[in-house]
Amino acid sequence: GPPIGRAPTGSGSHMRPPENVRRPVPSDSATMDLNLEHLRAELARMDVLLRREVRRWQVSGQDPHDAFRGLYVSDEQANALLERPLAASWGHLIRLDPAEEQAFQAAMATAEEHVRAVRARAETQGATLRLVRLAEVFALSPFDVDVFLLSLAPALDLRYERLYGYLQDDVTRKRPTVSLVLDLLCPSGPERLQFLTRFADDQPLFRFGLLERAAEAGGHRTGLLNQALHPHETVVAWLLGHYQPSSDLGSGVALSEAILGPADPLLAAKACQTLQQATADLPIAIFRGPDEMGQQAAARLWAAHLRQPLLSIDLRAQGSETPPANVVRIALRDALLTGALPFLRGWDVCVQNGVTPPSLLAEFCAFPGCAIIAGCAPWQPGGVERQRRLVCIDFAVPRVAQRLALWQHFLGDHRQIAGLPALAGQFLLTAGQIRD
Repeated sequence: GPPIGRAPTGSGSHMRPPENVRRPVPSDSATMDLNLEHLRAELARMDVLLRREVRRWQVSGQDPHDAFRGLYVSDEQANALLERPLAASWGHLIRLDPAEEQAFQAAMATAEEHVRAVRARAETQGATLRLVRLAEVFALSPFDVDVFLLSLAPALDLRYERLYGYLQDDVTRKRPTVSLVLDLLCPSGPERLQFLTRFADDQPLFRFGLLERAAEAGGHRTGLLNQALHPHETVVAWLLGHYQPSSDLGSGVALSEAILGPADPLLAAKACQTLQQATADLPIAIFRGPDEMGQQAAARLWAAHLRQPLLSIDLRAQGSETPPANVVRIALRDALLTGALPFLRGWDVCVQNGVTPPSLLAEFCAFPGCAIIAGCAPWQPGGVERQRRLVCIDFAVPRVAQRLALWQHFLGDHRQIAGLPALAGQFLLTAGQIRD
């Protein structure tokens, strides 16, 4: 018969900016209800596939009441395995009664109609459904979305763990393996093996950390077909309405609306004007110099201009066990999920001999929106063919006039202290040092 899942369309290896990247939809209760209803409707589609697969297993002779099922292989099972065609499961060996098959098709049609109805209601209300946004931003094919839903299900309802254990003939396998996903979404036969490419490291589900592959049942090294699929906890939390930073990002993570401080225009007005003029080209801004307070002010000003929240990540707070490329990739993924302007501070930890590794720069060049790389030391971009514009802005120690203005601002009511001009002229302090 025809495949149950939907075939991949294109490689989908590059992120795409969502249409509403400049102003994310607020997460009010009505929108949250729609998101949960949409998830429930999509999982109902997966339930139809699971019910049919369970039924096929039972018709093929798999006894659900066998207490030792999955713990031994009988002579009959061994002979059946020898007779089974390449790339086919127990369930693929039988055909259901036509009336029963028709009932499953009708159930799938009903589930799909419910999904369309929820999406139509969201469009009428001007709301962006998170699962839809996930697929659009990361260029997921329909097949990828179904793989993600099957992997997501146990994170939302533990009954799926037992169902997956049953269908995988092993009660300890509580997450779907690549093999089970292919059983549910693809027809039997060697043709299904072409779908294995969608589980490669460079494909969107895994490149951006939406799903992770892992060995189960002892953790021994295993092939791709036997690897279990897990959704990343940050993505699950975001789908349910709140942002939970990954532990891989360390402690220096903050997602906030761009609320401007009274000193921000004084600190970074000129830098922000440069960025505003370049915004149409979606540049990558490179902040360099010792004035970190000025860098932070410029980031807030630019985020406010873009009408985006600011996702600030201090790379100096990372553990040494997490490779910088992984941190950057996760940070950019989270910026896309939240519709935020990514602001990666402490970039000096990534610079090697005055050069940023090409792999890290390539991550930013693949990012579809504006972004900020901030550090103290200058570095040269190179080793990557790119179309992205880089805007380099120096944040040196402020000049005398600006230092005097900063002293006056931070002193507030005491700004008329005698000798202040001499104080500002004599000490070469950054904005942060003057504040302190």
